[in-house]
Amino acid sequence: SQRSKIRTLIDLIAEMEKSFGKNIPIQDLKKAAEENGIEDVEQIIRKMKEEGVIFEPKPGFVQKV
Repeated sequence: SQRSKIRTLIDLIAEMEKSFGKNIPIQDLKKAAEENGIEDVEQIIRKMKEEGVIFEPKPGFVQKV
């Protein structure tokens, strides 16, 4: 289920890139994820960073690798 949550977050990031550009505000990503029923967003974002799926170009923002 963690895999599917990561997949959903990646899709959300891709969707949000259309309006925000490359840097996605973490607050907006968390809000969108919670609206999609994902609760432990912070933990999933941390896991995605560890796995090198996303990175934090500046504090408070994430970007796909």
